Amino acid sequence: VDINMSVPDGVKLIDLTDLSSVASWADMALAEGKSYLGGMVETNNGDKVLGISSLLSTVLDDNGLMTFPLADQGHGFEAGGVKLLLVDVSLVGLDSFEVFD
Repeated sequence: VDINMSVPDGVKLIDLTDLSSVASWADMALAEGKSYLGGMVETNNGDKVLGISSLLSTVLDDNGLMTFPLADQGHGFEAGGVKLLLVDVSLVGLDSFEVFD
């Protein structure tokens, strides 16, 4: 696939497939991060879980949800006498990773 781009003079493009061109340690750091997140780690109760699950468990509530309150809670959408108001957004399923690759 050929992509035509207009790049201003003096701008250096970064090859994201080879981060060692930016910093010699970048590829190694990403490999270590991937190894931890995709590897099995032991939890406080002795269970073995994926590193990503262990990491995310620190920010999930007791039900396994990550909830973000919305900043503008006073306004909503109203039509036909019905008002829809979003108070927060919850992400479900972040505690059920089986593979991280």
